[in-house]
Amino acid sequence: MPEFLNQVRLATADFDTALLEIPQFENLDESDQVAAITAYFENELVSSLGSSDIRVTTKEIVVRWSEPQPIGGLAESALKSLNSGDPKTGALLLRLSIAGGDRSLSTRLNLGMVLSDLGELSEAIRILKEVVSEAADNANAWVAYGIAYKRNGNSEKATKALRRALSVEEGNPYALKNLGAVLCENEKTSGEGLEMLEKASQIMPADVQIWLGLGQVYEDLKKLDDADLAYRKVLDLAPFGQFNDMAKEGLSRVSESSFREPGHDRPDAVMYCLGALERFQGMPMDEVKKISMEIAVLGMSGLDVNNPEQKYTLKSLAGNFSGLHLFCIEYVGFKMFEPSLDLGFDISSEYQQAQKLFESQQG
Repeated sequence: MPEFLNQVRLATADFDTALLEIPQFENLDESDQVAAITAYFENELVSSLGSSDIRVTTKEIVVRWSEPQPIGGLAESALKSLNSGDPKTGALLLRLSIAGGDRSLSTRLNLGMVLSDLGELSEAIRILKEVVSEAADNANAWVAYGIAYKRNGNSEKATKALRRALSVEEGNPYALKNLGAVLCENEKTSGEGLEMLEKASQIMPADVQIWLGLGQVYEDLKKLDDADLAYRKVLDLAPFGQFNDMAKEGLSRVSESSFREPGHDRPDAVMYCLGALERFQGMPMDEVKKISMEIAVLGMSGLDVNNPEQKYTLKSLAGNFSGLHLFCIEYVGFKMFEPSLDLGFDISSEYQQAQKLFESQQG
């Protein structure tokens, strides 16, 4: 039997059973619950602790392990888990480290931040409050504290914490980024918030979230050219994923906003739609789909519908086309085989006018 030199005890009630990813865990028999928790600890900790002994009851969880992994090493293992994209294991290791006597500021700060990321906001706020009370000169701790309040929907306390971070470290980019986002939510403080986001973008020009936030603020302020540039910056920095999708949606809104004056249809769009109706008349539906889908794929990189000088080419259709011309062809094509699909850009009025002209031509 190995000699276990380190031991940590946790109350079973404090263990987050959501980590087990077992539906209706609370309906299991106590023996099955204990077995599931035991298996989780054994699976998650074997690589971090090596030789270990896990004992779970309905009241407490006892983890014992031998050298070479001392209690202080748990925090280092936690950081490895966090850096590898495993925040749940990281949080567990940080909890064990603290339960074993590690009261270092960095360990508690890391636990507060990862719990905030995981959405366990009440506990995150409690831990981070302790940290900032002991280390009032730690700007990043104040930032983490403010972010937790922001995520919890408390803008007032988030603002106070983030302003405190800036008072400790003027120009802290994370404080500027998050405080700017909070202030931009309020019309009265949106101007100051925009200044902070712009300053943050100069310090961290590769931060996708800053540029997305700037795009949204510029869009709200009707600074459409600036919004367009900010959203396109997001596309450059994040060619795939959620931020890319949000930027594309933003670009579509910006293009539509600058597309026409309120209440006025675009005659060029009407004629492009009419031309597409004429082009597609009698064409096999597979060919219509091929052309429309090629334009849709091209549009994922952004079609400039407001610049007639910019030209595009297709493999499935001969000629040089403006962005607006291509979008009108795509719009008409999708109306033929997927009429309920929202393409994210409304030219329904122009399309209806084109349909009337087309029908009148057919006699």
